Amino acid sequence: MTRAEFLEKATLVSEKVVDGVRYVDYNDCVRKIDKSDVIKDGKQILEFLKEFALIHIVIKSSRNNDYKNVRISTGAIHYWADINVAVVGVTSMWNTSLNENYFYMSEDGVFYNQERNVIAYNTDDYLKYLLNVKCDYHKPISEKTYHMLKEAGWYEGRCIDISELVSECENDDIFLSETQKKIIMEFGGIKGKDKRNREFRIKNKKEWLFYEKLFPYDSLTTTYGTDLVCIGDYADQMIGLYLTTDGRLVNQMGLQLGLNIMESFNIMLGD
Repeated sequence: MTRAEFLEKATLVSEKVVDGVRYVDYNDCVRKIDKSDVIKDGKQILEFLKEFALIHIVIKSSRNNDYKNVRISTGAIHYWADINVAVVGVTSMWNTSLNENYFYMSEDGVFYNQERNVIAYNTDDYLKYLLNVKCDYHKPISEKTYHMLKEAGWYEGRCIDISELVSECENDDIFLSETQKKIIMEFGGIKGKDKRNREFRIKNKKEWLFYEKLFPYDSLTTTYGTDLVCIGDYADQMIGLYLTTDGRLVNQMGLQLGLNIMESFNIMLGD
């Protein structure tokens, strides 16, 4: 299967296909392989990366608002002594839970998952696998997440008055959805730390709320819509948070954080 054929197949099942620049610095790859003293012959791996590197596919999952991301690129090199196989990471996959799965390729062209199980014996079968494999696991919300939220000022049944905020927004032709209002009433004004001691905060003031496109990520508006409310930030104010009209949090890099607001906190707080 050629790159063009794979992209054509991917387009049939995907929400978005990003065909990256067809460029891999093979000198760097070779140096990395040589330096590792693990891979003895990386010819098949380099041929695979030459043909398919930098493709990124987004596939809508069966669950509402969940998306499987598949990105083909060069990853880590390992020697798995228990099965006597040397491999190079060639693909990462994640959904809105942001828990990544990694896939590897051996010198003889066999593909493995991160559990070291064979998933394909050739490139064509591997590419078909990537398009069809499920990626729908979501961790339960941990008690530590609830504890961190409570330390930040949240509690069960929290419902602050945002009538002034809603009125000010409407005067500026910003109309919050009922879902956005509910989330701001529950979480607006909280401020705390994650397990890495980095600050996160959710705002409840108009000057911190505005509609904007995720520029320069205009292609994401087909997924999230054009109107997102900026309601805070995390990682010590390094990463902005945007709230969709149906209650999903998206960071400024365009990554959706979970299926709902509580899973978003579970991801952000690092548990």
